[in-house]
Amino acid sequence: MAKKRIEFMDTSFRDGFQSVFGGLGGDELNAGEYEYFTYHFADLEANGKYDQLENEVNKWIEYHDHPIFRKTARSASTAVSLLVDSDSPGRFDADRGRISRYDSVIDPEYFDSGSFQPIMEYPFQSYLKNRTYQDQFRETAPPCLRALDRQNSSFNLDNFQPFFDHRLSEFMYRIPGDMKIRNGVTKVLLRRAMEGILPDVTRNRIKKTGWNAPAHIWFSGKGKEKLLDLVHSQPFKEREIYNTKAVIHLIEDHERIISSQSVEENHMMFLWQLVNLELWLQSNNF
Repeated sequence: MAKKRIEFMDTSFRDGFQSVFGGLGGDELNAGEYEYFTYHFADLEANGKYDQLENEVNKWIEYHDHPIFRKTARSASTAVSLLVDSDSPGRFDADRGRISRYDSVIDPEYFDSGSFQPIMEYPFQSYLKNRTYQDQFRETAPPCLRALDRQNSSFNLDNFQPFFDHRLSEFMYRIPGDMKIRNGVTKVLLRRAMEGILPDVTRNRIKKTGWNAPAHIWFSGKGKEKLLDLVHSQPFKEREIYNTKAVIHLIEDHERIISSQSVEENHMMFLWQLVNLELWLQSNNF
């Protein structure tokens, strides 16, 4: 994805363009991420809208079930109970399961995720609004903005992100959640606003479509051997960021999942982060 973005910027610059426009912030303002369903469910339950909640959960199951990440009424209820504080409208906790998933792989002397507590803000009494606010101002959007700014600057291109216009942000935080998620569909208001502008095949598409690189394949087969070479290298071991034995076990487990086509979550994202960090350290002679 990053490579394609850089190629796009290079082409734009060579073709004489001076500015590029992007859609960053659109998912946060319009509740476009899959995880936002949980917080919408929590809002409906907190406000006693039980019939609407039942309908939303049923549509969520119908439209978004996944062979690995199963969607059921029970999984919806479990997610709400784990992530939100039902006694304090709008308050939710960090996803400790996600944060601690790879605890065994990180050297605890380098970083102890068990004691890590991200800064959380709760300006609204809505779980959904606060979760999207957290992403817009602290978690998902800021690192993307940094990367976009550096990439655009390297090609002398101005970078415009319309969804971060303060007037639009202020408006979107005023509207209720069921104008963003309704009948199992996200970005409801934005879809309506784009009628006649976006092709209907795109505007009415329910499932979220990403552009993930096939890193799950890159880190298996022949790619696995290159990955092991990196992990066995002396510089990697001397950094003492990772527990090398645990990393090797993770690589082998990833290979098992991919080669057997097992219906379970693989370790692509963690290995992607590991490789990027190590190559960045090497390129800067650390």
